[in-house]
Amino acid sequence: MSYWTALDNLRAQLDGVSKDSSAGFKIRKVPEHLRTENVKAYEPQIIAIGPLNHHLAREKTHLAEMQRHKVLYLRKLLERRWEYDRRDLLSCCCDRMDELEEIARCCYAEPIEIARHEFVEMLVLDACFIVELFRRFKLDLWDNDNNVFRTSWIRKKLGRDLLVADNQLPLFVLQEFYGITKMHEDEETNFQDLILGFFSKVLPVQLLKVSKIGPFLEFDPKITHLLGFMYDYYWERAPRFVPPPYEENWNFIISATNLEEAGVKFEKIEGDSLFSIDFDKDAGIMKIPA
Repeated sequence: MSYWTALDNLRAQLDGVSKDSSAGFKIRKVPEHLRTENVKAYEPQIIAIGPLNHHLAREKTHLAEMQRHKVLYLRKLLERRWEYDRRDLLSCCCDRMDELEEIARCCYAEPIEIARHEFVEMLVLDACFIVELFRRFKLDLWDNDNNVFRTSWIRKKLGRDLLVADNQLPLFVLQEFYGITKMHEDEETNFQDLILGFFSKVLPVQLLKVSKIGPFLEFDPKITHLLGFMYDYYWERAPRFVPPPYEENWNFIISATNLEEAGVKFEKIEGDSLFSIDFDKDAGIMKIPA
């Protein structure tokens, strides 16, 4: 009897395992052993995005406030689009997100326990906020309702939150929403340029410059979210450190305090990369981009 019970249990478990071989590229929560080291490092500070943090928008007051801005951005988009195209854009967005709902759920490594209608509503509001935010930075569309996002510290926190691993929507959802809501001012801009244009203004200038934005970039199907896109984009363009030969590679890193005590001076210089550090041996000056 135990043999047949074990066999049935194993078959049931096998039936419950996804056949999708791309599980390694799914959006997933940060492992608990990392999260417990520094909980705040892995949580959004001002805006909750996607199903993994959907509950936080209700539980945390500072995140709940941003839900109002999501609805406000949707209303502003509908008003602008009405002047350009009188079709019912809200119905178009909801219909398309409803069509993508099952595929979007499959982009996450764990089951999403959110009702279908709530999941679709979340896709519309979150995708709208992100796409409209990127548009406003590109087209300089600001008014009294959203001027707060131009504030330096708010801008940086927004950029940081949109790159938090748990705080993600599938990238194809954002691109679909952008396609649905395109207007005449978007005709010469692809979605990749919008992404890079925004992050060039919120990340340190050494990491990314608008001048790096070039021809249309094809999305790698393995890139499932904004964090993956930005990592892939920067990794492809970052200068590589070539280590010295093995026998010369036994140097320990000395702290800035010890270097200063030894007479080394530090000088701030302009630079495109954090790797552009130079040491003037004759003058004893360490030149660091800032």
